[in-house]
Amino acid sequence: MYTSITAGYSALAYDSMSFDARNRSATMSARLLSLLFLLTMTLMASYAGGAETGLSVRDGWIREAPPTVSGLAGYLVIENDSAEPRELIAAESAAFESIEMHRSTFEDGIARMSPQSSIPIPADGRVALEPGGYHLMMLAPVEQLRAGDQVRVLLTFDGGERLPAMLRIRRAAGDEMQHHHHQ
Repeated sequence: MYTSITAGYSALAYDSMSFDARNRSATMSARLLSLLFLLTMTLMASYAGGAETGLSVRDGWIREAPPTVSGLAGYLVIENDSAEPRELIAAESAAFESIEMHRSTFEDGIARMSPQSSIPIPADGRVALEPGGYHLMMLAPVEQLRAGDQVRVLLTFDGGERLPAMLRIRRAAGDEMQHHHHQ
């Protein structure tokens, strides 16, 4: 009889341990699933930030240049559908060592290019980064870029939103303003 009580207790203890192990495993799986969901949502929010902020990007392109040129000019249109003005504060791409924001101006018949710490985007408006004005100065391309290639650029805005943009490499039209050096 002692043996059957001990065997019954052992079976009960085994079932209890098995239940605890299954319960812990289920709890760990639920926590892991929750963590993965949270991580996924955070990443989606950081890369698709434009949807809830009213920011969007279109018509991105980079002027093709000879292989010896160390800086290319990038252009695009940023639209701001929100009631608040915004600012582009940074840009980055794996295709370039660095990207700076610049503005070309004409003063007394002389073209000048100056670095900008940010580019303003008006509320319910847009800013065009285009030849002769604001542009992205894309420095030290990692490899030769040819007409038809595409480059992914990640734009960062005030408030921390990050918005990806695809810029296509294209030949410069003969009548477009040539990109000027700093003076």
